[in-house]
Amino acid sequence: MGKVVRSLWQIALGRLPAVVLMGSLLAGTSACDTQTKQASGCNTSADCPGGQICGMTGQCLPKPKSITVTISKLGDGAGVVTSSPAGLDCGATCSADFVLGQPITLTATPQSGSLVSGFSIGCNSSGATCTFTPTLDEPVQVGINFALQPPSQPPSLCNQAGFCWENPRPQGNRLSDVAVMPSGEVWAVGEVGTVVRRIGTTNSLLSSGTTQNLTGAAVVGAEVVMVGTGGSVLRGAGGLVTPETSGTLQDLLDVAPVGAGAVAVGVGGKILRRSGIAWTSETSGTSQTLRGVAPGTTETYAVGDAGTVLASSGSTWKVVSDALFGTKTLATVGSLLGSTYIGAQQSEIFRQGTPWTRVCCANLPEIRSLVGSSFGLIAVGFTVGGTIMQSSDGVTWSSPVDGAQTLFYGVGATTGEAWVVGDWGAMLRYTGSAWSPQTAGSTRQLRAVSGTAQGYFAVGQGGALLRSVGTSVLSSTAAASPDFAGVSAVSATEAWAVGDAGNIYRFDGNSWQKVVSGTGTALRAVWAAGPGEAWAVGDAGLVVRIKAGSATSMSGGTTQNLLSVWGIGPSEVWAVGAAGTVVRYTGTAFSPVTAPATTKSITSVWGNLSSNVWMVAGPDVFVWNGNNYQKYTPSGLDLSAVAGNGSDLYVVGMKGQLHRYSGGSFSSVETGTRNNLYGLALSTSTLWVVGDGGTILSKSR
Repeated sequence: MGKVVRSLWQIALGRLPAVVLMGSLLAGTSACDTQTKQASGCNTSADCPGGQICGMTGQCLPKPKSITVTISKLGDGAGVVTSSPAGLDCGATCSADFVLGQPITLTATPQSGSLVSGFSIGCNSSGATCTFTPTLDEPVQVGINFALQPPSQPPSLCNQAGFCWENPRPQGNRLSDVAVMPSGEVWAVGEVGTVVRRIGTTNSLLSSGTTQNLTGAAVVGAEVVMVGTGGSVLRGAGGLVTPETSGTLQDLLDVAPVGAGAVAVGVGGKILRRSGIAWTSETSGTSQTLRGVAPGTTETYAVGDAGTVLASSGSTWKVVSDALFGTKTLATVGSLLGSTYIGAQQSEIFRQGTPWTRVCCANLPEIRSLVGSSFGLIAVGFTVGGTIMQSSDGVTWSSPVDGAQTLFYGVGATTGEAWVVGDWGAMLRYTGSAWSPQTAGSTRQLRAVSGTAQGYFAVGQGGALLRSVGTSVLSSTAAASPDFAGVSAVSATEAWAVGDAGNIYRFDGNSWQKVVSGTGTALRAVWAAGPGEAWAVGDAGLVVRIKAGSATSMSGGTTQNLLSVWGIGPSEVWAVGAAGTVVRYTGTAFSPVTAPATTKSITSVWGNLSSNVWMVAGPDVFVWNGNNYQKYTPSGLDLSAVAGNGSDLYVVGMKGQLHRYSGGSFSSVETGTRNNLYGLALSTSTLWVVGDGGTILSKSR
């Protein structure tokens, strides 16, 4: 009777024709009346057979098709994505089913310290919301890019060569050791004379007056004493670094406070003792390299290669022997609770005794440094990644940090505070709870950079996409993390990036969006010819031209891999590659042209005139003057890239080398880093170089 009343009510409202009512009355709860062939009526979906649902009209209807939507989080930041209709809360639930053909709105909410850098793949938007309607009966994946908020980064600091570290921050050279003063003031030392001083939360890069690698640092009285390669010795106090005379050119690897003075050790068994600011040499009795030194309970210990252990209670050194030492490379020494501990690079720690005992390690790290502290023993090193180990008693060990992206080389401590340093300028602080990174920025290898009047774009391995935002750098990661090899900017609001598996991405002023390339072949370089237009080159001579929103593949006139591309105008585009290949586009197609006399891979090309085209191949630079090539060899190290602007032209390469061409010859320019450099770019006011460890350095022109 209830169904009759409901159906009559629907007729009164004009919602159902009478024939439907009659079918419903006759059919009861079946799906379809066999005589009238009309859909049956229903109150709820439970009244409907075969998985059908009860519609708004009171009829049993087929259940609509659904598709699965999955959220993929990208970038270095963090946040949550929710959906309307409800289903996604990612967060925890990053995949849910939705009705096919029904609009879906996604909303991204960044966590503190992060920001939304746009949606991509299945839903494109530069804002915090994105709406799309799935129309194909197949799963949909949507990418959301959460980036780090620029204000969370330390300010950019400039090194003694005048280059400023845009990324990572505060700087990206390897740090080898760290000394922590009782006041909490931190001094970290590293490659190319790097000295980082930190007071509170403020970092500064001090001028050390040397480009020697600094390998050891120790607090001696009210000063910090530093040692390094080439017999370098320095003292630091009040933000100033002053050189001292060591009397040796041998590399010094470690230094420790002893009494009111200091002892330094190094290559060839070198031992120096400091009294005041005077250094004198002492007889070690060994020619083995000494790698670590520290005061024990009653004696000072020096350790090194081939199981060498020396001890001294004055100026005379004696050999300490134990079967455990064998021929191991002993790297470091420290003390805790009246016992001396020695760390070996072969993953062992030994405790003083008769005989000595092995007390570590279960996870087998390569140990580089250890120190006794108010937290117990702290040892650092690396296995697959950086490792920090701690022990309150010297016997039971834990690894609060294991597999870090950066390798660790030095540790220092004062009461209630400890610091660890390592590759790419890594600095971590510990005050008793957890190790906290004090550095910021991506450390993925960067392969290319492009500049504009407003800043730069840089790309690299693992989907790295970086760009400057004012005085900060914004880092994001492309979907599926392709390795990018090239980038070229039209302006601050348009740039192109290319990489492996035919990946092409375009920056639209707010976020990076993937472009359909039509190829799975690796792309190695890109040149932006103008708004909405770019040329990309890649393996097997492939050229992809992007114009008016579509990509078209063509032959590069060769089967060799093409590694770089540059255009002088719309009808003159040059591409270079493996085995000394040079091809040129002159308006219709690419074809081989005269190449320089080299069989090496030409990795970069740049030019501003048809008679001024520059290329690099191995350690050589070639310039085409319209008739022939002239060759330059700035150094014996391989070069990576060439670029110019106006009258300036530079090349970069391995071990931080940068050379400037100035009318007839190249001159070397100190960059303040020995990280390998792979790309450079010039605007009218700025020079940028990029490379290993996320290195981005800038200098005003």
